Amino acid sequence: MDKITKKEEAELELEEEDRELESEDEEFFDDIEEENISTKQKFLLILTGVIAFLLFVILLFPVEEILRTFLLKKFQESGLTVDFKKISLPLWGNKQIDSLYFLTSDNIELKAEEINTDISIIQLYKNKILGKLNTVSFNLDTVSLIINLRGLNFDIDLSNLEKGMLVASGEIKIQGVNGKISKMPIFPYIRDLSGTKIKSFSLDIKKIGSKLIIEKGVFNLSIAKIRLKGKVDYSGSLK
Repeated sequence: MDKITKKEEAELELEEEDRELESEDEEFFDDIEEENISTKQKFLLILTGVIAFLLFVILLFPVEEILRTFLLKKFQESGLTVDFKKISLPLWGNKQIDSLYFLTSDNIELKAEEINTDISIIQLYKNKILGKLNTVSFNLDTVSLIINLRGLNFDIDLSNLEKGMLVASGEIKIQGVNGKISKMPIFPYIRDLSGTKIKSFSLDIKKIGSKLIIEKGVFNLSIAKIRLKGKVDYSGSLK
């Protein structure tokens, strides 16, 4: 067997050192990979915990009850009495109120079998009303005026509600169908409309403080079609 020269021996030692270095590098990168996997697992566990907590809060926390309390307080501050049988106030999407009773400080009484709206709770908190409100079986009852409607829809854009509806400003569009005027005051040159059926009506109103400007009004009644346009000053005692 040939003798190994010093040069060959040195080369063998270098190769051995290279193999050892490669082995150490592989172990180092394996350790880093294991550490990264461990960090990812920890992050996923934390994220899963946060999501589970949020779901628990959304599903079990009485959010609707808090919103209900807030709304009742808001109405009371405006001098309004409000009651209802059932209310559904999700954070997103349409809200629904069943068997609503609404009474103003000057005895204007409103009733509705059902109300659906997309008005945002956050907007109400900012003293604004922006959205649509649709009612089923609506009744308006005052000392001299009683109107019943099968359907009544509002498209509302009002602001400055911090001091109540009286000083709020904005626009309101109203549409009603299938109703009846059960009681109505008699106006000069206009016959008594009590008992008249309402086929449909629409009102485009601009509200500036206590002033209501009827930009367009059309009432399609069983006896005639009436068009309105003008300004109404509301003092807070509409009866």
